[in-house]
Amino acid sequence: MTLADLDLHPGVTWDTLKRRIGLHIGHPIYTHGVADTAIPSGLMIQDGDGAYWIYFRKNDPPLYRQHACFHELAHILLGHDGCTILNGVSSETINRLGVGGAMKVRARSLQVDVAASASDEAALRKAEELDAERGAYAFAELLLPAVRSGAFGIS
Repeated sequence: MTLADLDLHPGVTWDTLKRRIGLHIGHPIYTHGVADTAIPSGLMIQDGDGAYWIYFRKNDPPLYRQHACFHELAHILLGHDGCTILNGVSSETINRLGVGGAMKVRARSLQVDVAASASDEAALRKAEELDAERGAYAFAELLLPAVRSGAFGIS
């Protein structure tokens, strides 16, 4: 699959990008800025209804917010699954976000077979993060005209 398969071309808007990827995976995707510094920019949660929520810190620089959202969106599109980010984020912090239902936190890691060695897990995680970075770069190229015009939509 390519971005062209999703009918994504240079100049696409952030909302269109999220909507098309959401249609492709069968779940809506939302972004939400928070003031809570306990939330890492780019925290992604899938709620009990299957919707994805990408959280970013409002006080982070705009370019960083955009990149964090692109990176997490790439994890969603690529089907990456993981939960080790929870080690650094308390359940109370997650609950403050107000996402209802049974939740899964996804991104930033790859669930691997427990028999895998630490080096195998580290290699898989590194590869997954590199793939998400490549996806973030591709999304940035697509949205560059919207970013330049000020019509990006992550604020």
